This record gives sequence, C-alpha cells and structure tokens, in this order.
Amino acid sequence: MSNVNNIQLSTTAGTVSVTTTAKENGAPDNSVSLFFAAVLGIPSMQVAAKSSAVWGSPSKGPTAFPLAFSICQVQTMVDKGLQVLQNKDSSSNQNKDSTKNANPGCTLPSGGTVPGGFGWLAQDAGKCGASIDLSVNESGSDPTNTKTGNSAPSNCEATLNGWAADITAGRKAVVLLPVFDKATGTGAGAVYHLTAFAAFNVVGWKFSGQDNTTPYSFNNTAPKGSGSAATATCTGDCRGIIGQFVTYVSLADGFTLGPTNPYGQYGASIARLTL
Repeated sequence: MSNVNNIQLSTTAGTVSVTTTAKENGAPDNSVSLFFAAVLGIPSMQVAAKSSAVWGSPSKGPTAFPLAFSICQVQTMVDKGLQVLQNKDSSSNQNKDSTKNANPGCTLPSGGTVPGGFGWLAQDAGKCGASIDLSVNESGSDPTNTKTGNSAPSNCEATLNGWAADITAGRKAVVLLPVFDKATGTGAGAVYHLTAFAAFNVVGWKFSGQDNTTPYSFNNTAPKGSGSAATATCTGDCRGIIGQFVTYVSLADGFTLGPTNPYGQYGASIARLTL
C-alpha cells in the first residue's frame, strides 16, 4: 500500500508529478519494516517514489496512413456520427456528379474556401505513412492506378490488413492523421497547409472496385459505428474511408508535443511518462 504524498499539476505546461510514500500496518508513517535490519537497530525505513508525465496535442510526428482530412469534415464532428470521406480531387467533390457520399467544402471565418474530404500526402520512402510537421506545408500525391482501379497508396497493404484484423476482433483502429485548412493544386501537385492532428476511428474503407475485399476494401457496404445506430456505405464508384472523429489520448512514441489545450484542437492528445 502507499500514500499519495504530493501532486504537482500544471495544466498550462501540460505536466504532472505524483510522489507516493510507503504505508504499512504497524510501521511508522511513510515507512516499511525491515526484518533482518532490525537486529542491527534499524527496524524501519522511509520509502518514497515519484512519477511524472507530460501531455499535449501532437505538432510533429509520423502518420500510419498518408492522408490529411479537410477541416470542413472535422471541426464540428468530434465524437459525432460516421462519415464517408472521399478524395477531394474525386469527380463527386468537383460537382461533376451527385453521388451521395460527396464531401462538401466550406468557407472559414477568415474567408478562405476549403475543399472537403481528404487529400493524399507524399509518403516517406518505402513506407505507408508520412512524416508530418504542422509548421511546414506538405506535398500531395496521386496513388490512383487507372489500370487496376485501385486508389490506395503503395506499401500500405500491411497497414490495411492490420486495421481489418483489429476491427474484426472487436478492437478499435484509431489513427492520428493531420487536418488541412488550405489546399492548392491537385494530386501530386497539391500543397496542404496543416493545422492540427485529429483522431479518426476507422471502421471501413474502399480503395478499389470490389466490395469487402481486403486489403483495398473492407466493411464498406454496411459498417456500424461504435455506440451509434448510424450506418455509412461506400459502394460503386465511391473511393473513400469510413469512420468517426473521436476524443483520444495516445501513448504513441515519435511525436513532438504542441499546445496543451484539452485533447488537442480536434480530439487528439499525446501523453507520456517522463520519470
């Protein structure tokens, strides 16, 4: 057993330290009894331990999957319903047709117009994901293969299969991905201004012409969100990812911590032990 001796908390700096001391029946406060040392006249000894942690919203780090979400679909949707998010460069998002899963753009209070959906990011060499720094604009990519009909980026089969295995087993597949509030250009010529990370609970996707065929499509015909009766589908010509933005505290390594606003701007926060 132990006593909580001291707690030092700074919500501004995003730090907390907890000091505990020993608690044993029959022993002095903050001490434990010493069986063998008692013959030397040392019947007990004070024992204490200290643990510290820091937290903040991620500002720099690796992503598991190379896409960025539009602020239009994030800003009012944390812990809300399922969404089907499509590539901002798809024809449905350019009003060339009226498919039901098109993601509308929005106008920010600053007056800037932002496209909806998501944009593909340039990947790290030989990896599925990308290294993100919110202080630097990120380049786009265009993984669409017109010959196969697949629109999933390369090197991502293991990531997609891992998500599918987790979801099938009843576990959540929550990933931290960046949010853009400005985008210029399209495809590999796109440039994204990133503003924050968001936590996205993936429940399905469709990056190929076939339904429910891993790794390029999974659970895309009738996925259900945890705690929600809502369903969202991505079928036919739809190419997109299905899920919901959630409040989430990650223990992932490799992230630089930013502002300490609770759960980050869009639900994502990083916490780690420091001592």
